[in-house]
Amino acid sequence: MPDSLFRLIYVSQAVQALDGRALLELFREARANNEADEISGILLYRGNAFMQAIEGPEAAVRLLFERIAADPRHTAVTVLAQGPISKREFTHWTMGFAHIDDLPPGELTRHAHLLNEPLTSSFFQRHPQSALALLKALKGSLK
Repeated sequence: MPDSLFRLIYVSQAVQALDGRALLELFREARANNEADEISGILLYRGNAFMQAIEGPEAAVRLLFERIAADPRHTAVTVLAQGPISKREFTHWTMGFAHIDDLPPGELTRHAHLLNEPLTSSFFQRHPQSALALLKALKGSLK
């Protein structure tokens, strides 16, 4: 029987600021790897911090997260939520990406209640459902 669907959401802090070129390379690398592993998801970047949701077969998600957690480009990797899901939320992307600071002002205003906190703040650790809400809210703005 194939693995059931699984979602993991985490935040982390970049070791150094990433420019547009470095972010694009990271994004392309994620898309290429995730397609082969039937992984979908979304990656947000803001203030040198990442928030990411990854979805797919449980074994593939867990293996990917092990690689992510070991990546030296970031630190303070913190799981906000993980568990089985009945369906994917981010079905259209092997990895959707949004640099929050580059979003149109209307998008930022519309989601200001979720964007008042840094991605790595303890708010999202205490309220992981808000992390998922932010990811879902911004999926329409993805590249």
